[in-house]
Amino acid sequence: MKLEKDNLKCYCGGSATPSEIRMEGLKLRGWKCKECGETYLHPDDSMRISAIRKLKSKPFEATVAKAGNSFAIRIQKEAAVALALKIGEKIKFTIEGPKNANISTL
Repeated sequence: MKLEKDNLKCYCGGSATPSEIRMEGLKLRGWKCKECGETYLHPDDSMRISAIRKLKSKPFEATVAKAGNSFAIRIQKEAAVALALKIGEKIKFTIEGPKNANISTL
């Protein structure tokens, strides 16, 4: 995970250095103060965690389409952004029952 190189000045007067922050099962970019332990999230990752929290229990509709000899599942852009999906990225698809499936990123 690429972190910003610059240190941040903490409100306590100390210096926050680039650090990987784990929050809600995610690895996020940020900074951690050596003096007081305060953490600061990277703005992009802060927006992502906010989107995930907002969409967490919201049901989404997806559209099944045909792509060659395969089926494709199209999901809404806001869900793709919250999951940080990229075009061509592989995902994990688990069938949990006759009408129930789980999709997760690898």
